[in-house]
Amino acid sequence: MKSCKLSRESQDSKLQVAAMVDVVFLLLVFFVLTIKPVDLPVGLSVSRPGMSDQVCETPIELLRINVHGTGFFLNGAKVNLDRIDRILSHVAEFTTRASVIITCSSDSKHSDLIKVLDLCSKTGMTNIALMTAR
Repeated sequence: MKSCKLSRESQDSKLQVAAMVDVVFLLLVFFVLTIKPVDLPVGLSVSRPGMSDQVCETPIELLRINVHGTGFFLNGAKVNLDRIDRILSHVAEFTTRASVIITCSSDSKHSDLIKVLDLCSKTGMTNIALMTAR
């Protein structure tokens, strides 16, 4: 009879963990929903640069020159050799490492390609790639 009484006491003395976990989760949800988020940038003093009258010109990093039988195209716009020369000279003022991709179609003349390569050489462009268009 004594052994039955001990087992009953041990059952009564156990804590119900499931109920405690439920209460902890309810408290967590309560605090998460009622907390007011702090806006950190409002409390920080940040010095920002003022407006400038100078125009910032970023150098062109990629030029696409298409050589077709009908003429020359620079980044999709139809241009002549003089315009290509001026643009390459302008880009070369900033950097001669800009990439120049020259695409030739099957109906273009070899002399047109040589003219574009001569302009690249004249302006000092060194990063040149040649492609063929179908």
